[in-house]
Amino acid sequence: MKFKTYAPNGLLLFASKNRNFISVELRDGLVLYQYDLGGGRVQITYGFKEVNDGNWHYVQVNRVNKTGMLFVDSEGGMLDRILCVYVWRASIQLIFAL
Repeated sequence: MKFKTYAPNGLLLFASKNRNFISVELRDGLVLYQYDLGGGRVQITYGFKEVNDGNWHYVQVNRVNKTGMLFVDSEGGMLDRILCVYVWRASIQLIFAL
């Protein structure tokens, strides 16, 4: 999705059915991706760049099996990546900057 805003907080995307959900929001100017699709809640925050600067930004979220990914634009059109690995039936999140 593409967006631009000066607001530090706001909901960009939310979908739910029963107890499962997916959301993308701005919290204090940072992109936060959350989901719970039956395996426990996962939160991924892109904490390197505030995106409430009035410029256009591109955010992409993805989930394959138990791996969630958050992509946020950067200079030159390149994508910075954060990878979150959710460990089944545990409350452990491993966050790596790629």
